[in-house]
Amino acid sequence: MYSLSNVTSRLRFTPVDTNVIHNIVYYNGTESEPAHVNHRLDIWIPPTPSPSPQSTESTTNIQSQKIPIVIHVHGGGWQRGNKNNEWRGGPNIGRCVAKENMIGVVISYRLAAPSIYVLLLRCLILAILISIPLSFIIKKSYLKVFSITYVLIIPIMFLIGRYFYKQPIHIDHMLEDVCRAITYVREHIEEHCQQADINSIYLSGHSAGAHLISLLVLNPEYFKKNQIKNPYSFIKVDDESMIALGNEIDSKAYEWLQKVIKSQIVQLNAFIFVGSNSTLVTNVPLIFCSCKCDLKEYYCVISMSGIYSLRNPLHDEYFNFRNIFFRLMYVSSAIPTHDILTYSPIEYIIKHEQQNDTDKNLHHVPFLVLSAQMDLGLEIDAQRFVSKLKQHHYYVEYYIIPKTSHATIASQFPKYDSHKHYFEFIKKIQTQTIIMSQ
Repeated sequence: MYSLSNVTSRLRFTPVDTNVIHNIVYYNGTESEPAHVNHRLDIWIPPTPSPSPQSTESTTNIQSQKIPIVIHVHGGGWQRGNKNNEWRGGPNIGRCVAKENMIGVVISYRLAAPSIYVLLLRCLILAILISIPLSFIIKKSYLKVFSITYVLIIPIMFLIGRYFYKQPIHIDHMLEDVCRAITYVREHIEEHCQQADINSIYLSGHSAGAHLISLLVLNPEYFKKNQIKNPYSFIKVDDESMIALGNEIDSKAYEWLQKVIKSQIVQLNAFIFVGSNSTLVTNVPLIFCSCKCDLKEYYCVISMSGIYSLRNPLHDEYFNFRNIFFRLMYVSSAIPTHDILTYSPIEYIIKHEQQNDTDKNLHHVPFLVLSAQMDLGLEIDAQRFVSKLKQHHYYVEYYIIPKTSHATIASQFPKYDSHKHYFEFIKKIQTQTIIMSQ
């Protein structure tokens, strides 16, 4: 199916990409879990900056400037799409990110086989289309021709599906793939672009991709399971003081701390470091210990037309027809019915509050949530999600993008306000102008 998507994506005119590296394998597989054709990513690299005639800054200094990274995860109902598919918006977003002088990484991941309900629906549509001309050709009753055609098509489609989907894919496999892609970017991006800043990684997703990145960030168990450290380095201790954990003292840590202090993102009463340079931070008491924790690496989540409640994303009522249709056609292909709450990002906002969790790391994840004006009803889910985030003290911005549909908010990304809000939000994070509420 991957090759078929490549063909269809090329039927649409797209500009030639001169600064893109295609089809980088981010997971080579093992004996127990072999590599998949979708374990690939593309990297869009911005043009090499050059000094202006008036600038006195040396070329060496310009080349040493670090470039932030945006990792984008495409949508497609957990069943369709890949990084090459223009209709899913990945290439468009990669290009736009590079034009904004950032590195764009667009990934593919393993996809679930269509559910039995999707298979039967596809067979029904195909049988209807075939039976119309066939009934005229053989001059037989349309209903008789349709019935025979439908019965014959079902086993054929089933065998085709078995060929393309030899191993069952669950949503856990998709989450693993996204984690593997993030790990690859952290460990190898500098091989492709020496200016890449692995301490400035932004996560972006559309539709099912937005669901995956939201779930990854809100449920830190996935980071632990896939050996990725929870990137948010703030914790709250018993005496109600805020403490930041850091790596060994270096220039990056120094710059990061100065931004935190000047912008007053949080009121920090103490710092914990590995090291002994007490002159690094002034007017703040230092506590030294042997802990080891990453600095903040993923600065925000940008979610476009995402799914946050798998139980009832399109209407408040669980048994509403639209919700039933959504669960049968999409959710059932990748997630068992009894697990829909387990894989709903909105549930993890609630759990942290209900369990009186003292770990406030997740409250420092800024979210940008975008909905299309015609979003198939998913704007209802987005509004509930945003409301919960605000209720539990996350920083979140929410916009409905005029004149867009669920598809065009990503596929025509440069054309609409989604582009403007996307990069304005990243710039806010870069300049540390967002004030987090505790």
